[in-house]
Amino acid sequence: MFRATLGLVCWLLLSWPALAGQASSPRLPASGSALPLEGTCELAVAADGIRLAGKPVVPLADWKPASEPGLWSGSMLLAPLHEALSSLQTERKKKGEQGALCLAIDRDTPYGLLTRVLYTAGQAEWVRLVFAVRAADGQARALPLELPRLAAAASSDDPGVRLGQPGDAPEPLNLTVAVMKRGLLVFGAGGRLEPETEADGKTGDPAAPTLGLLDQPGCKQAPTPTAACLPLARLGKKLAEIKRTFPEERRVIVVAMPELRFGDLVALLDALRGSPEKPLFPDLLLSAGIQ
Repeated sequence: MFRATLGLVCWLLLSWPALAGQASSPRLPASGSALPLEGTCELAVAADGIRLAGKPVVPLADWKPASEPGLWSGSMLLAPLHEALSSLQTERKKKGEQGALCLAIDRDTPYGLLTRVLYTAGQAEWVRLVFAVRAADGQARALPLELPRLAAAASSDDPGVRLGQPGDAPEPLNLTVAVMKRGLLVFGAGGRLEPETEADGKTGDPAAPTLGLLDQPGCKQAPTPTAACLPLARLGKKLAEIKRTFPEERRVIVVAMPELRFGDLVALLDALRGSPEKPLFPDLLLSAGIQ
């Protein structure tokens, strides 16, 4: 009861504009996560800027995705945010607190900005992170995240692929799902999975996805995929096949175009996690975007 009430309080706090300055509030993305959200979300990313504990830290009026020229297209580190998060981390350590950093991210936040926020949090020595999301009943829920290592972007043109032979490689599977303009590319240690059907692309084409976008009006013409166009049902079946071959694997790495919206990313993360009854890869790790 206490957790549910606390989650509702956090949701209400995030759903109303701040009285001081009428700052915009993050609109939480929908998710199937049933995990309770404990505590309040210190870090908020909304359309007008990034705030920590309610205080403005980074304005976003001039921010653009990494693929476009602009103020934020250079360094991954957001210096003002790094300073603020480092101070908060120091305060928590003095108090002996070791809780996760909760992030309330607006559903329209582009992946390019999201990875910069996460990278900055990592540089400030935050290890445990959790996204605030919205359940079907309107309650706030938690979506845990493994802190990414963003030194290098994932590559989509690794040669050859036999994802499904556990004896082939002693190293970790490194299962990775990349969101491309044409669909979803699945690859891991040993290479990439070729297009599943002729409609998805040609075998041997390094730019072809494993699973193409849905054949619906507007999907293949859009500059950036949306959740409604991603082949999430087919992805679930493909992941179930991989899980049967690698039953002990829990981690999946996600990489995406800088323009992908956070709300669409969360829909993908839900598909990767599976359900409580049939879990797939619940340990989520985000990597730098593909250009």
